[in-house]
Amino acid sequence: MANLLGAGVLLALALGACGRTGVRDYVASPVLSEQDWGDRLHLARAGVRVIAGPVAVFPYEREGAEGAPERGQYQLFTRVVVHNVGREPVDVVWSEAALEVPGGGRIRLIDTSVATGASTDAAPPLVERVEPGHRTARALIPETVREIGVGEPMVPLCDGCEYRLVIVVRSGGRHERLMLPFRLSVREPEASVLRPSRRDRED
Repeated sequence: MANLLGAGVLLALALGACGRTGVRDYVASPVLSEQDWGDRLHLARAGVRVIAGPVAVFPYEREGAEGAPERGQYQLFTRVVVHNVGREPVDVVWSEAALEVPGGGRIRLIDTSVATGASTDAAPPLVERVEPGHRTARALIPETVREIGVGEPMVPLCDGCEYRLVIVVRSGGRHERLMLPFRLSVREPEASVLRPSRRDRED
């Protein structure tokens, strides 16, 4: 009788786990150590310095690989600052800013003011000139935000995969694609039974 009762409990737990929503957070981290500026990405190239970050966090909810519901948060580097540290003007071609995603895909990045429905007259210029000693900043978001449903991620989420933030500049006759790669890795929240109590933390 005890064996049957134990088997019934195990079966109930298994069935409950099958229908449970999994929580998975995708955390962004630098791929290249020389671009690691703590909570930011950094790239310096011939009179131009690009800084991306800190990350923005977005919620998502989708069907997981085995059909079970999955939800959580994912991080993207959306704030981009371009410094002109050279002696010549730099044109930042915002219209060519993109996020290269796993599988060879490429998603165009747009200014958040455009994504939220700002009028065309109020939209920032697609090409912006930055004089020596000056800088410019934008908050960029994947243009897929216009197409996805509520809760859908704007980018394909992949554990351990590499993404590349691409910013294009022109200066002195050069047309350069500046790439800042980062990786998304899954961080599963600890079960509440494993978290220390308030008293334990204070001790």
